[in-house]
Amino acid sequence: MPLLSLDVLCQKVCLIFRVWESSSMTGRMLCAAFEDSWMETGLGGQIFLRSYEKLKTLASHSWMANLWHLLSHHEVSLEIDSSFDKPNIHEGDCTIMDAVIAVSIFDPNQLEQINQVRKYLKVHLLSDITCLDGCRIHPRALNRTPLDSLHHYPREQPTRPDFALWEHAIFSISSHSYNLSAALGSFLCPPPIVLRWFVSPDCLHLYHQTEYNTISLFLPTPSSRPTHCGTRYTFS
Repeated sequence: MPLLSLDVLCQKVCLIFRVWESSSMTGRMLCAAFEDSWMETGLGGQIFLRSYEKLKTLASHSWMANLWHLLSHHEVSLEIDSSFDKPNIHEGDCTIMDAVIAVSIFDPNQLEQINQVRKYLKVHLLSDITCLDGCRIHPRALNRTPLDSLHHYPREQPTRPDFALWEHAIFSISSHSYNLSAALGSFLCPPPIVLRWFVSPDCLHLYHQTEYNTISLFLPTPSSRPTHCGTRYTFS
């Protein structure tokens, strides 16, 4: 008597082999579904090689989540071409959820709560929550302000306990002063965010593009001595 779950797995894998990266509607939908799973779980690398039992709370019920479950249940390995991995923004970058999972102090339900806040904030990589120095955690990551991201994230409505657990998670992957133990390296590619601040080549004009597409101009503030933070600008 055939094993139904194994038969379903075989059909799903055969479908992937047949239409993956094809121009057909099914092929495009499969690629989009995989990218959605990547954004939803917050995991990096080969998702289907990760432990489903330990990380299943990160994925909602979907075609890809069911495939992941069947692969894990039948101990079958499936690797997706690395070209589908989202690129790291900095050298030494990794996903926030991978960093949180690595500290090994959160159970699956807590990981789900942390992941809900991550999706609400629209962040994915450590570089999404650090300052430009690649070391300090940006205040935005703790004051519940979503990132103006170019990626599409599922809608979430975290509760107060969810945010408290998120703050504990950020603290666990950084330090008492909210600095990463090792600073991220050089930029590898532009960040996936809507850029709203621009500076002229001579640094004499600072521009801010608002969400209504209006431009605000800032000019250097006259100062008799240099400051620790560098040049200060005043709205003109």
